[in-house]
Amino acid sequence: MVVCLIVRIRNASSRSFYLVQAGDPFYSPTVGGRPCNSSERVEIPPGFDAACEGLVVPWAALSRKGLEIGEVGPEGARLHCVVGPCDLDDGSVDWLRLHAADWTPIAQEYWISLGKRHLLGAIGGSVELQLTFRKPLDVPLAPGPP
Repeated sequence: MVVCLIVRIRNASSRSFYLVQAGDPFYSPTVGGRPCNSSERVEIPPGFDAACEGLVVPWAALSRKGLEIGEVGPEGARLHCVVGPCDLDDGSVDWLRLHAADWTPIAQEYWISLGKRHLLGAIGGSVELQLTFRKPLDVPLAPGPP
């Protein structure tokens, strides 16, 4: 499987966001030098720009909640990101996938191919990505919690 690391987070929008790390026992992630864990939100206000270390998007087969990303507010949208195969190919490629809170796949046209899966699902290559929040696109995301 491909390891997907978030190495920088930027917020170039006027909205505030958050993320909740999935809780990977192999990594001790930091965002902007501050440790983050699976029990607390990392707030991402407008203008935020920070390096990350050890912030991994978890594999779909090993995570119940993925990397949760949401918009701050009473009706803020949220989604879950995981790495895994999809129906767009023969299953030999790992993808950065987006899901609603109920794990319904969303915005599949924005899923990113990360690389070839390795024999028997063994750990393979790694990919480093930057997460940037910008002016919203007209993409329907999952509604926030009730």
